[in-house]
Amino acid sequence: ADRNGRYMSNDMYARTGDPLTEENWFKQAVDSRGIFTLIGHPVDRNVTTHTNYRPDEVISVARAMLDPTTQEMKGVVLVGLKLRVIAETAKDVRLGKTGYLMVIDDKGENIYTPANPIIDSFPLEWIGEQFSGTFSKEVGGRSLQFIYLKSPFTNWTTVGVFPTNESAEEVRQIQFYVVSFVFLICMMGITAS
Repeated sequence: ADRNGRYMSNDMYARTGDPLTEENWFKQAVDSRGIFTLIGHPVDRNVTTHTNYRPDEVISVARAMLDPTTQEMKGVVLVGLKLRVIAETAKDVRLGKTGYLMVIDDKGENIYTPANPIIDSFPLEWIGEQFSGTFSKEVGGRSLQFIYLKSPFTNWTTVGVFPTNESAEEVRQIQFYVVSFVFLICMMGITAS
């Protein structure tokens, strides 16, 4: 969409005639001045697709396009990514015997969790301002180990969740998977751009 609200797309279209320049994703991208903005599970926006995916089925990437000479904002590119790309990658990752990966955004909302997770949510208060680390916590009567890493590119956090009785070797495998998965998410964003 350009700064006048005109747009073209191969699949997305506006639901109504309201200007796209008033959309939150457009404003966020403009404020970011050419830096990618990731939007998890986009809701309440005047943009849909012919396939009409539900908000929990997609994530979006928005970026303002600046004139390289004048730095004038020309418009915003919005890309929709199917969440199943992340889900297909993460669902077969086994951390130890029963552990798994989950991804949360910078507000603590779940971007991806597997079916029947041990915990339904991961409060950001558990990690504070730290970008990576491990800790143990008793949740619902179960002693759990957490390992997490926040991506500086997406500001999303990948979390490994598993019972504390897993072996040291399995913990090393978990560390490898978490780092690899965050790298994959970053590469997906770059590819979309």
